[in-house]
Amino acid sequence: MQVVNRAIGGRSSRTFFTEGRWDDMLATMKPGDVVLVQFGHNDVGPLDERGKFRGSVKGIGIETEQVTKPDGSVETVRSYGWYLRHFAQTAKAKGATVVLCSPVPHRKFAGDWEQWRGWVKDSATAEGVLYLDLAGLIGTRYASMTPEEVGALFADKGTHTNAAGAKLTARVVIEGLKALPGNPLADLLPKAAGTPP
Repeated sequence: MQVVNRAIGGRSSRTFFTEGRWDDMLATMKPGDVVLVQFGHNDVGPLDERGKFRGSVKGIGIETEQVTKPDGSVETVRSYGWYLRHFAQTAKAKGATVVLCSPVPHRKFAGDWEQWRGWVKDSATAEGVLYLDLAGLIGTRYASMTPEEVGALFADKGTHTNAAGAKLTARVVIEGLKALPGNPLADLLPKAAGTPP
């Protein structure tokens, strides 16, 4: 199995779309690929310069807002759900299996991303793709740990994990994918594979 990580720091669903990064992915996507889509942390801010022109319209509807950029150009900003649905639609058209994932939780994880989790789930349902609730799954794992143990997984005050936190997240992602209907990894992982590292 080959894993290709196209994530890049600081991007939102909006900027991943407007910078052409999604189109670059589509150009190499092929039938049988499993595509994980996860955004949220950079979608939460304002749509204009206060949010570094990264925020998306909150919700999953078709409403838009016009935002004037520093160069005078006007961008039509769409909803968080619109971008997720676009990613799902276009990847499905390439024959890929799509998994929309809720955002990974912060250090203060209780109730984290509650509304956004619903938006991701509703977007997945609308497009007939898989939904992986990472906020819930990782939050449940954090809840079984002491606050000190959770804190030791973060590289900052509560948003970005360190290497240990990234490894825990990766294990939860693999476990979560295997538990989804149809197990999208069934044909990709060696049959004798044991517990993920």
